[in-house]
Amino acid sequence: MDDLSARSQPELVLDLIMQALRVRDAHLNAIAAELLTWFGSQPVRRLVLAAVSPKNATAHRVRALEVIARIRPQYGPDLMDLAVLRHARNRAVREAAARLLCNYALCVGVAPDASEPSACPGNHTRGSDGFALDADRDSVRNACARVPRW
Repeated sequence: MDDLSARSQPELVLDLIMQALRVRDAHLNAIAAELLTWFGSQPVRRLVLAAVSPKNATAHRVRALEVIARIRPQYGPDLMDLAVLRHARNRAVREAAARLLCNYALCVGVAPDASEPSACPGNHTRGSDGFALDADRDSVRNACARVPRW
């Protein structure tokens, strides 16, 4: 076990909140999710690792993906590991990952339709947070809905 006395108070609080996200208690999960958003992008890497690990329970993995979506970090190296979830065995994890990636206009497997130029992930106008703008995000979600399940 780690030497807890060597950890800072913010690190210990983050550890406690991450553990609260793991349990099967909807109220406690909601509190943990809200508190994690207060940390900004700091817990994103830990949430990605929790979501990617097949050793974690499905519900915990999905909750981690949902919290990442609420935090809305800019797409970058911390989120790249989410690509492996395209091949996750569990359908709920695959679908939660697909919803999250669609927020970044990264609908894997979407064949662009010539009549819908915004369905192509490369054609999106992005806001300052790295997310597709709302009008584009809606068209991406519609395109993602047409993606065959992996």
